[in-house]
Amino acid sequence: MYGFQGIYMSNESTEFGEAKTQGNVFVSEPETMFTRDEFRGTGGSVYFLSFQDIVVGSAKVKVQVTDGRTGRILREVVLQDGRDYDVNELQGRIILKNPLPTIIATTEDGIIKDQPYYGDNVNLVVDYEFYSNDTDFGKTTYGIRGKSWITDNVAIGGTLVSEARGDQLEDYELQGVDVTLRKTDNTFMRFEYAHSKGTQALVNNFSFNGGYDSYLDRDKYEEMITNPMKYFNNISGDAYSISGEVAFRDFSEKFDERDSGTFWYNRKDKGFSTAGFSNSSEHDDYGFTSEFQLIDKWDVKFGANKFKENDSDLYTEEPITLEEDRINGAIGYQYTEKLKLSAELEYLKNKESGIETLDNPNEEALLAGIRADYEFQPNRTVYGIVQTSIWDENYGANNIYTLGTDLRVTDKFRLKAEGSTGNKGNGAEILGTYDFTPDHSLYMGYALDDNNDFGSNYGQEHTFTVGQKFMYDQKTTMYHENQFLKDNVGKGILQSYGVDYAYSEEITVGTLVQQGNLETYDGNLERTSVSVYSRYYVRDFMIRNKLEFGKDKGAGMSADRWATINRGKLILNDEYTLFGELNYLYRNAKEEKDDRSVEAGLGLGYRPVWNDKLNLIGKYEYVQNIGINNQFNATNDTKAHILSLEGIYELTQRLDIGGKYAFRTEEYRAGRGEGDWYNSKLDLYAVRLNYEVLKSWYAFGEYHILRDITDDSYEHGALLGIYKEVQENLKVGVGYNFTEFDDDLSDLDYSAKGWFINVIGKF
Repeated sequence: MYGFQGIYMSNESTEFGEAKTQGNVFVSEPETMFTRDEFRGTGGSVYFLSFQDIVVGSAKVKVQVTDGRTGRILREVVLQDGRDYDVNELQGRIILKNPLPTIIATTEDGIIKDQPYYGDNVNLVVDYEFYSNDTDFGKTTYGIRGKSWITDNVAIGGTLVSEARGDQLEDYELQGVDVTLRKTDNTFMRFEYAHSKGTQALVNNFSFNGGYDSYLDRDKYEEMITNPMKYFNNISGDAYSISGEVAFRDFSEKFDERDSGTFWYNRKDKGFSTAGFSNSSEHDDYGFTSEFQLIDKWDVKFGANKFKENDSDLYTEEPITLEEDRINGAIGYQYTEKLKLSAELEYLKNKESGIETLDNPNEEALLAGIRADYEFQPNRTVYGIVQTSIWDENYGANNIYTLGTDLRVTDKFRLKAEGSTGNKGNGAEILGTYDFTPDHSLYMGYALDDNNDFGSNYGQEHTFTVGQKFMYDQKTTMYHENQFLKDNVGKGILQSYGVDYAYSEEITVGTLVQQGNLETYDGNLERTSVSVYSRYYVRDFMIRNKLEFGKDKGAGMSADRWATINRGKLILNDEYTLFGELNYLYRNAKEEKDDRSVEAGLGLGYRPVWNDKLNLIGKYEYVQNIGINNQFNATNDTKAHILSLEGIYELTQRLDIGGKYAFRTEEYRAGRGEGDWYNSKLDLYAVRLNYEVLKSWYAFGEYHILRDITDDSYEHGALLGIYKEVQENLKVGVGYNFTEFDDDLSDLDYSAKGWFINVIGKF
């Protein structure tokens, strides 16, 4: 990734300590792809991303608590790398410091729930970018975010993002504006509007078992990315939001400092695209919550919300509608220092269509429940809950009896457990952690889902997770996790083992082994993968390597996978820098066509000590894609060799001249994995002038000639622009390309015409 980011914070601040003016600008040529993975908590700590070889520092990890029925985000916690989790970029692996449960109580001190195994879902959400061997965007992505406090109580902000895509994919654009009104730190209101065009995340993947399997299977993934016009293009939409929090004591001293409220209205149109939401979905979500402390021992809570979503099934494209109305009120009484009693009344109304498994798509009910919490010792609590439906229409009886505990048994051992039974089945979840030492911990989780309300084909679902993390010494970290699964379809076991070893400050090596055996509707599936990686960093030399083998057998598939990824850079001396990469992927599909992808390159940079006015870069590249079905920008099998040489020379203090020559020879065929090969040869000539018009301001012009040697035909044209020298080694510019191509023959997609933003850095 090549680019820069600038952050500005004014010295002047508001009375609340926030900078009065804030700005964030970034520009890059990423050659990477953005995606999002979501994982339901497994009771474990190890989660595997959908892609490997991710960009260092790009992972943004958070835990989201979402409504168990509607999926509305109730709250989220941003995790910090190193403190809350560790990420291995080459392996595409996240290890949490603490295991993540599957569900938690619907609210703090929650009482009423729809099924015995039910609550707010706990999801691990990871946004990241990964290097793609299939797609080289080679284009510019930029964005700007600004916010200014007009007064201490009023702020206006704006956002602009443009992410360039390749070939057939439509660029992603986002424009937004927001207004914040603030009375105090605890009382504020925020208005937001945004418009998007195109698709931000090409894939939003979801996994229930830590990444071993995901909702989006390989066949659907390949269908989507090879049909961008159907799934990703011609998409646009708007989104609106009004939200706020209120501390009632800010308006009157009669209120208790704990009296508070929240409110929200969110509207997303079909076609609005942002990570975490389906492009095809349209939803409205609005409501409020409030909490009041009546006297020292009594408190009340009440709220209401409405959620409506229209979407379509990913596979059948049939419309799906979900609508929910809820009104609830609760009262709590601190009977003694150790015992608290609570009661809740809730009205609900659900309407659903397009979901075949639902027997009663329209239901309505009034539910009541009581709860008792008893803290018999500090950090040791037990609780019991009883609920019933006192009136319903198409909802049915819903008596649920729950017993649970949260125990800090010892300084090293903590146990949380809850079990429920009722008219709609049974449910249980247990999560325990034991710290043998600060460097060695064992964790265990068990979940039983025996809900019968939705007519599940899986029947009783049992999930048992056990694992451990162990820092053997300051250099060696090991982990091991097992998941045991059982439902009506069959049984399964998923295992993962890993070791990371920091041989020195410069050298890190590691290995990862995954093995699974699952009984599926298509038969028994066995999956095994083994990978080994190494990293070596010193001041003048860097290299990263990974070797991986995988094998799938059964359930209608049989394939072996081999992959190696290698990148390196060597500073030979003050004049020469050598850099290169070698990536190879091979899939022996046994009963299908094999896949093969090769990407290799070797380059040399030269800046003579005797003449620092001259800079030269030469590079050789080889690209091969055969039978690859998951490419965004390829319809042909390709084998290509590219040679390039470019240089720039400072004629005077204000005038530079540059030139480039590149040659590409390739073989291609229209079919994937079959057909006749055809030859093509191209070369490119480019000349560039750069002139300093004013101090730190430059005007430049380029002229390109692209020759098809085979057909003896030409294309040519100019490129004009201006640059601003931000600092000694960095320039930022804007310009316009009058031709359909640029000077990069490794990414020749004939879609370069138009405005662009670029960055030039010297090292």
